[in-house]
Amino acid sequence: MCLSLIIPVHDCETTITEEVWSLAQAASRVRADWELVFVDRGSRDRTPEILERLRHHEPRLNLVYQCRKKDVGEALRSGFLHARGEVMVILDRPGEWNLSRLGEWVGALESCDLVAGYRRRGPRAADHGLTGWLFRGLLKLPPTVRESGVCVMRRELLQRNDFLEAGREAFWELPARVVRQGGVLKMVPVPFFPRNPAQDPPMGPTWLTCLDLALKIRQTPPQPLFTPLHEVSTTRLRLEFLAGQDGGTEGRLSLEN
Repeated sequence: MCLSLIIPVHDCETTITEEVWSLAQAASRVRADWELVFVDRGSRDRTPEILERLRHHEPRLNLVYQCRKKDVGEALRSGFLHARGEVMVILDRPGEWNLSRLGEWVGALESCDLVAGYRRRGPRAADHGLTGWLFRGLLKLPPTVRESGVCVMRRELLQRNDFLEAGREAFWELPARVVRQGGVLKMVPVPFFPRNPAQDPPMGPTWLTCLDLALKIRQTPPQPLFTPLHEVSTTRLRLEFLAGQDGGTEGRLSLEN
């Protein structure tokens, strides 16, 4: 069973090499078959160049390069569509979440539909009390979802669900859609280490963002992100990779406008 880690990045040339090897170690402790799907959100520094060089040495490193800057949700969508894993992990900030318990979260999918990791400590979101009430009352989610930045799910979840949000709100929309369909959400605390604690902003939404998200989820029926045709193509890619017929030892590179 392949494990895919999907990571949006932007202008992180000073840390990207360390983050690649750290994430590779975390993935290899969980599954023998794994991949890292980095989605570069139109970086203007050397981030794409460094990733390009690293993928020549690691066949399980895949790079999706977006020629213009897009939001986190758009990057996650691109990463999902280029991933071949049966289990998928998304991160909003590579290198800042402690993934030492990743194996436990993957194992927890036996009894739940989605695992959401929230920061164990950190500054509270703006309008904290009101957003908490909206999360509980409208979205039927625990308030800790506001500070989530890690999600672990099976591929089949995206065969039933898509998400609309282009920004960081995707990390709240996915759990909300799971719960609305009667699925099981598991929340886990995750140690979070911001690279610049003095400038670390609150991660949660404002009350207005929360209200808008609740309305969208109530008004929009679920649609699959992975269509049957896409899944056939991905299965072929997975078999070719396992058979060593992917044309060499390099990772894959995809370009998007």
